[in-house]
Amino acid sequence: MQDQTLFGSVELPKRLLFTPAEVAELLAISRRKLWELTNIGDIPSVKIGRCVRYTLGDLQTWIKKQTKKK
Repeated sequence: MQDQTLFGSVELPKRLLFTPAEVAELLAISRRKLWELTNIGDIPSVKIGRCVRYTLGDLQTWIKKQTKKK
């Protein structure tokens, strides 16, 4: 596939962006807590128009930072 040549041998996830509902479920937190963390800039997000989405890479980085804080 052409997309694979753009990224070399790295296997891409089937989806690049996740909705707030999906992320809240993945992190086992409420959507309200996710919005709070997003609004203060703790969890990075991507805005597309009025839609807010999250990347897998940003979420993994955030989780690693939270683990190091303890």
